[in-house]
Amino acid sequence: MRTRMKRIAKLGMAFVLVFGAFGTGTAIASATSKSVAAAQKASAGEKALSKAFAAFAKVKSFAYDATLTVTTNGEKIQTKMTGEHILKPKEAFKVTTIMTYDGQKMQTSMIQANDKLYIQLPDTSEWTESELTDSPSDISQSDQVFDQGLLKVYDKIALKKAGTDQEITMTVDPKKYAELYEDSSIKKLTVKYTIDGKTSLPKKMTMSMESDEQGETLKTSMIYTFKSINKVKPIKAPTVAQ
Repeated sequence: MRTRMKRIAKLGMAFVLVFGAFGTGTAIASATSKSVAAAQKASAGEKALSKAFAAFAKVKSFAYDATLTVTTNGEKIQTKMTGEHILKPKEAFKVTTIMTYDGQKMQTSMIQANDKLYIQLPDTSEWTESELTDSPSDISQSDQVFDQGLLKVYDKIALKKAGTDQEITMTVDPKKYAELYEDSSIKKLTVKYTIDGKTSLPKKMTMSMESDEQGETLKTSMIYTFKSINKVKPIKAPTVAQ
């Protein structure tokens, strides 16, 4: 059970990174805008989502806090992440994750700067350096998730006001999801964006998912809060031990 929970948690962290990078390239907003705008009789939710992605395409940097919780049979793994992303003129980021499971905490940090990737593994203060070949926030991957993925498997996109903001809720159709990804484990999946009513920029994203893993129900939830939009300072490479 513990081995499988840890595997699931790693998948959850990857999910956070993918959604966290939903604005890491102009191509994402552009592709999504075209897909939604091309739909006949687009709903108010679809139009609002398209407008939000288009607004984010102009963002040069942002920071975020995220919490991912995975539970099954009373066991829980919680992962907290803090990150800063620079999108333009050249992409760079730094992310720190703290995973808590069975009373133990494991911290990992990662920095992308100067076309290199730096990783600080748990229980060490030293950084390792490697040449950057594939970025965790690769544009083609994100583009696939948002343009060819979720926008093809959603059941509905709802829109409602929340004070001066807007809430866009995307509900995924499990049958469509299973057909596209050949994965029938997902039973429920809902993603909600809180969008600034004036700027159309995202303020928060939440996700709730229920899936079946080898006959056991797995519940996953995530809260992702955007901050410091266009205010992130230059990200510098850490010192690597020789």
